[in-house]
Amino acid sequence: MSESIQKLTIQEVLDKIRRLENFEIVGYESDMVMVAPVKGIVKVKDEELKKYLGEAKRRRPRSKPSEKQLKLLENIAKKLIDNKINFKIVFEGKDIILRFDIDHFVKISDKEVKIAGFADQKEHPISEIFDLLSKHGKVTFLRAVK
Repeated sequence: MSESIQKLTIQEVLDKIRRLENFEIVGYESDMVMVAPVKGIVKVKDEELKKYLGEAKRRRPRSKPSEKQLKLLENIAKKLIDNKINFKIVFEGKDIILRFDIDHFVKISDKEVKIAGFADQKEHPISEIFDLLSKHGKVTFLRAVK
């Protein structure tokens, strides 16, 4: 097992959400949740591009999600953990990305929710959390452009 995977309780996972930490739930072991840090997608070799990306990262706005969004995310996380569903949480400024895999994710903004990769609210695992998402605000299913 990788060194970076931690065994946490549900409460410790909720504490990570409160601290706005990005993380990924990679599995379950009895009543413990297996949590790993989120790995980056892009590996950059070009030194000039690396410097630019580093500078852009330092200059990005330091906004954060609202209390309403965090409460929603805590409730979603509890429900997904209860159903032993793996997921990834990434905080992007004021938005929260809840990712199930590369093509299936939910973007929670301040007043709306966008769902990508799912046909409708009956599809698993969206069916588990759709009631929570619909109470947050307008829910939009994004369609793939062909």
